[in-house]
Amino acid sequence: MGLFLASFNVKYRDVRYILPFFVQILIFLTPVIYPSTIIADRHKWVLALNPLTNVIETVRTLIGGHTAIDYLGLARSFTIALVIFLFGVLYLKKTERFFADIL
Repeated sequence: MGLFLASFNVKYRDVRYILPFFVQILIFLTPVIYPSTIIADRHKWVLALNPLTNVIETVRTLIGGHTAIDYLGLARSFTIALVIFLFGVLYLKKTERFFADIL
């Protein structure tokens, strides 16, 4: 996500002002201070899009030991993180040749 946002910031300078609000929203979409069990089932898909959700829930499982580890969820998190990474790399490669002209 950082590669994409950095490239996007070079082209559109206002991104740097919007980014702190975006990061704050992402913090609240990651179940760090609340368990994901309090979210209604119909809204769990929003949490599933965040790759850190299953990682944090796995750490909670390892510490608490209440449930089994969700390996499918971890695989889904890895896949989503990989897709976001590849999207960022592709966007960076596409736009980096214009960086010198813009800067």
